[in-house]
Amino acid sequence: MKKHIETLCVHPLSEEYQVDSPLVASIQTATSYIHINKKELTYPGFFSTYNQKRLGAIMAKHDRGAWGIVFNSGMAAIGTAVLSFVHKGDHVIFSKELYGGTVTFASEQLPRMGVSCSFAEPSLESYQQLTQKNTRLIFLETPSNPLLTILPLNDIAKWATMNGITTIVDNTLATSINQRPIDAGCDISIQSGTKYLGGHSDMQFGTLVTSKKEMHERILPIAKLYGASLSPENCHRAERSLKTLSLRVSRQNENAMAVADFLRSHKLIKKVFYPGLETHHNHATAMKQMSGFGGIVSFEVKTNKHGIDRFLNRLALVKPALSFGGVESVICVPARTSHSSLSPYKRRSIGIKDNLIRLSVGIEAGEDILLDLKNALE
Repeated sequence: MKKHIETLCVHPLSEEYQVDSPLVASIQTATSYIHINKKELTYPGFFSTYNQKRLGAIMAKHDRGAWGIVFNSGMAAIGTAVLSFVHKGDHVIFSKELYGGTVTFASEQLPRMGVSCSFAEPSLESYQQLTQKNTRLIFLETPSNPLLTILPLNDIAKWATMNGITTIVDNTLATSINQRPIDAGCDISIQSGTKYLGGHSDMQFGTLVTSKKEMHERILPIAKLYGASLSPENCHRAERSLKTLSLRVSRQNENAMAVADFLRSHKLIKKVFYPGLETHHNHATAMKQMSGFGGIVSFEVKTNKHGIDRFLNRLALVKPALSFGGVESVICVPARTSHSSLSPYKRRSIGIKDNLIRLSVGIEAGEDILLDLKNALE
């Protein structure tokens, strides 16, 4: 039975239920398992326990991939994915606009390992120009954090495939509800489950899904080596949260669109970044590859640091807080939070100004969110 994503969230695995069987998966906390006559060893550090494999299989269904694995953070998923496919002397092309942790990993850690990196503009032509004979990997983040730039996944995936290059997509901001990179021809889809997948600002994990099951032969040994496995309790909590993912993301899409519409006409707002707006520079691409535009709205305010502080302090419903993707609306200044590890020059070079604000829109009544923003701005 081919399920819609809404149904898949609630019924992710096609298990045969019997009389008195539980509707909810059990939590198996064991760290030791009988191994006689078993082809695969079961061990938490091998990512092979019941809850780990179950959540990985669920995410593979969500992303329409062949195999999935879960980690204890999004950065663990990113690091494992990249290191599984590159060696000393190789070259990687990254999106120019990335999560701050990924930027640091690409610009500081990989060069120490003898891996060179380039950073592409948001166009196929830029990736083509940067491709070298030793390019092994293309890493994309779309929508990007926090400027919400949209990259043409299908075009870049075709180019990469023609040149024998593996493609990895950070799909955290879109989630599998709004966008499926593997459907677009990409090899690996990664999400920081700490954000929308968990959805309640109370747990940390990461997911990785591949389009080719044989890729797990390269990924799994690296995952085991670095040991970023997820506990059975958190696997269980994540599975529970995924049941409401479609409901939450759909509401956040709706609220974010209303917020973006409100902000773009406000006299104190200089610029609004939201792919659902026709004025967004990548709106046409977003329309082609996304079914929804996400719950993040970024905007530049016509004020200085002190004005931004006054605005943040006047908010009553929306809370100044790190991270995003939870059921509650939170707001932050990327230059001071997610991208604070970058130098001012580096931030400016990728378009992150000191007056840029990132709003993660929650599932509250849209009217209440708008009223709170209006009162704080005025």
